[in-house]
Amino acid sequence: MAVGVVGGLVGVLGRNLRKRQSVTVLLLLVFSLSLIRNAKHEIKIETREEKEEEKEDGEEYITSEEVMHALRLLDSAVSTVEAECGRMVTLGGSITCSCEKNLCGVDGAKMVCLDPDVMPPPRHCHAFNFGIGYEFSFDEALVNYGCRVFAFDPTNNNVTNRVYQVNTLGLAAPPRPPSLRRAFHALNLGLGPKDHTLLLNLTEDGRQYRANVAAFLTYKSVLRILDTPRVDIIKIDIEGVEWQILQEILSAPNAAEVLRNVRQILMEVHFDFLKPGANAEELLKAVWRALAVLRRLKELGFLLASFDLNSTGQKFVVFGTMRVALFREVTLIRRGVRLR
Repeated sequence: MAVGVVGGLVGVLGRNLRKRQSVTVLLLLVFSLSLIRNAKHEIKIETREEKEEEKEDGEEYITSEEVMHALRLLDSAVSTVEAECGRMVTLGGSITCSCEKNLCGVDGAKMVCLDPDVMPPPRHCHAFNFGIGYEFSFDEALVNYGCRVFAFDPTNNNVTNRVYQVNTLGLAAPPRPPSLRRAFHALNLGLGPKDHTLLLNLTEDGRQYRANVAAFLTYKSVLRILDTPRVDIIKIDIEGVEWQILQEILSAPNAAEVLRNVRQILMEVHFDFLKPGANAEELLKAVWRALAVLRRLKELGFLLASFDLNSTGQKFVVFGTMRVALFREVTLIRRGVRLR
């Protein structure tokens, strides 16, 4: 359009003005048009920059109030009893002491509800124990109660042979009763979000490197391989991976069917994601994931019946006015499960 206007003006000038005057006026017109075009370009640039500044000003930032609110919800979810148990008992546990902290505590003990409608059926129950290390007191207590126990731990590639020798041959430990030998099965397997193998670095002293190639299975794969008639009680102590594993189990379309016979879930929950220096966005994401897992368990009928701070190696973090324990023992029970 600007070219057409210039062309028209040139024609008029050619007819009414002398040649030199026309050239001078033409140059002024071209200069004026270039100024107008640059001015429009500057206006566009300024408008774009203003929009970007407005966008930056409108970005959402994670506030301390938002983090505190999520932490209060999480703390309440693992410390508010919603299902009263009239007969809560402690199974297993052994005394461990720390010379550095000059402190002794009980490790490996779990709270189990023995109310008639949620108790594992004696002599006919099946239990899964994910995460045992070298602490078998809880497993032995369940076996003595009358359960058949399948224990899983990927951190020791000799765990299956070791337990087999101890329970069957009586090596390295006092002989066990025949019932214990038949009802306790330790497997060098871990619980994972998918079936895979992984090289674990198990070095503890920072000097002598120790590693183990570990195999991990999903909960669904464990059920398929063992082919147990049902699982009445599940114990999970897998050092913080429980949130990812439970998320995988509970997000499956058949979650209700997979857990249909489970009456109690015993967990040591870990809030390692609350350690100082954590990224605020990642921290909040982890908190909401843990809350989503607990809410989904509640939807399936699992309610908090007992909780306790883990006295062995307990750590605390402070957020504002809140002092949060990183490790807790919780017992979730579900009433109304019929034996099949």
